[in-house]
Amino acid sequence: MTLQSITTSQFSLETANELLAHARRTCAERGFAACIAITDAGGHLRVFERADTAPFLTAGVAIDKAQLRTVCQRCSGTNTCLSRP
Repeated sequence: MTLQSITTSQFSLETANELLAHARRTCAERGFAACIAITDAGGHLRVFERADTAPFLTAGVAIDKAQLRTVCQRCSGTNTCLSRP
């Protein structure tokens, strides 16, 4: 199951928590602990969760990746926007 992108610049805290719950379920199905960060269109953190067994350094990485993805408007697996002037 894939989750479609939300195309509005604003979304409610309830929607952010629904996205968080979906991500939590997906991680559980795949058998790994994760830090989950969800940002709005401006890159501002809406919700964050760190699994009890997730390494502590992953918290900052998750937030940075969510913000970078928002700013670059690209997949969080690429660094292409970092090389732009």
